[in-house]
Amino acid sequence: MFRWRLKKYRVVVLVPGGRRAHLAALMPHLINNTIVDEVRILLNTKNKADLEYMQGLNTAGKVNLIPLPPGVEPNGNRTVNLIYGDAIDVDCVYLKIDDDVNWMEDHTIKRVVAAKVKSKATFLASPIVINNTVCTHILQRNRRIDFIERYVQVEPGGFTWEKSHVAKRLHWYLLERIRANSVEDLHVADQLVATTRLSINFICFLGKDMKELGGTIPEYWRGGHQSDEEYLTVHAPAVLKKANVVVGNALAAHHSFFPQTQEINRTLILENYQSIAQQKYSATIPRAVIPESRSVIFPADKRPPHESTMVVSFPQQGSDFVCDRLGAVPEFRYYREFFNPVVNTKDAESLKSCFGAEGDDYEEKIFQRPSGVEYSNVLIKTWDKHGYSLTKENFSPSAIELHSKTFSLVGLFRHRSLTVPTTYPHLSFATWNSFVKNTHQLPALKALKRELGDEVMDSNQKELAAHLAHWYSVFVAFEKMSRRADFGSTNVIDYTDVMSMSETELSSLFGSAFPISKSSAALIAASIVRDRFEGEDTSAWLNRRRRVYQSMDVEDWYQKLLQDCLLAADPSFRQSSYFQLLA
Repeated sequence: MFRWRLKKYRVVVLVPGGRRAHLAALMPHLINNTIVDEVRILLNTKNKADLEYMQGLNTAGKVNLIPLPPGVEPNGNRTVNLIYGDAIDVDCVYLKIDDDVNWMEDHTIKRVVAAKVKSKATFLASPIVINNTVCTHILQRNRRIDFIERYVQVEPGGFTWEKSHVAKRLHWYLLERIRANSVEDLHVADQLVATTRLSINFICFLGKDMKELGGTIPEYWRGGHQSDEEYLTVHAPAVLKKANVVVGNALAAHHSFFPQTQEINRTLILENYQSIAQQKYSATIPRAVIPESRSVIFPADKRPPHESTMVVSFPQQGSDFVCDRLGAVPEFRYYREFFNPVVNTKDAESLKSCFGAEGDDYEEKIFQRPSGVEYSNVLIKTWDKHGYSLTKENFSPSAIELHSKTFSLVGLFRHRSLTVPTTYPHLSFATWNSFVKNTHQLPALKALKRELGDEVMDSNQKELAAHLAHWYSVFVAFEKMSRRADFGSTNVIDYTDVMSMSETELSSLFGSAFPISKSSAALIAASIVRDRFEGEDTSAWLNRRRRVYQSMDVEDWYQKLLQDCLLAADPSFRQSSYFQLLA
């Protein structure tokens, strides 16, 4: 009897779309599920790369893309609410599954749908969702997990919502169970949830019930409160006089809530879920080929003859790790980021007229080139007074040529695959924001701004774009300097070499790139080899970082930007000594 009742329903999955890297893990589970009749993806984004990916999913047969109504622009959760308007067919059972649900058991959809159809007393049914506060509470209360240091209360948000370390531990624990083929260890009895907010990462409901609610998410309190989560889990069940249920023998994994995302993105969690989908369903998961890069070191007699040295880098590129060791040798008296008014607060009033940094008060200056007179006046008031001989510069790429008249410049370049995503993306965002706000003389930078100035980019794309704009500006300046009779060429140390070379090779590298003695170069090399990775194997670190980058699925976007935009405007850059670093 019950099987007949289930068969009479069409099973339709609703996915707010969507981030391609996450959809790559989710969609194989949906497309290959035999009880799913249709997958509807709401196009709730303006990101071109994400839209192109979703358009490619149409070939799967059961996938339909649902545009927002005419004149409605994507606006996060506000427009996600529109996904329910067409979920009112009384002959359908619907599942709304977030795009960052990265994994589920084979039978999860079937068991959740069956539980919902079977019970007239419930409105929503949800599986046990890993990284969902209420579900974490249920797992903890049933002694299925014992590694969370605090009691998990049944409440919206809470420390498990905010803290990435809890989410990471939950994901790694689940992945261990998946590898051991023992996910049943996390199964519990079904749990009714009434008048309690439940994160709706993965929910199931009948079209009949949603029709009764009008297929809308109304304002449920003064001030325009219109959260689908609050309404569907608290208010709607009260209207319908029903409870919600968490189905205890069905599991799914939800990647992250927004306070957790940046930190979890820097792990291999998403890559592991992508790999599971790829292996289980022979799915095509993005695994871009990442070109290698190596240091560009010129003969010692080509180094500019200045007493002061500046390491030119970019935020989150490992410059502190390297420069702290440079600053410990006798040839240098080091001041970290001297020209950054956020760091050098004593000279901030003078510096901020010429140099940019993170923060609304300073970021516009990052891509503004000061005049030679302005630069000289600031130098006299600041650098010339203190007697330092080494600093590093992570911002203000437009001032590089002016710096070259005072400093020996050495670039410290870290490949995008070892950089993105970063721990503090706002530092890269400051560079990109400045780039968009300013006008540019170089044709390639003009082309880049035309291409991306108004485009909606995700965090990783914005960091990549900032990385490209910054380093292209620096390398073009380096090339221009190399044509000056009084300059020679500028060295660039690749962070890959810093992390992979032997102590002897590093000693030679630093001795060639910097005006230091052999003994100082040897001290730097020994310190780096001793402290890098905190004991982790070099190849393991490089491989892990690249796998994280690959899982973000942004390399093809970057290469298209480099080839079709930047190089199309400046084909001569292909002959640059520094081209290999960006390509």
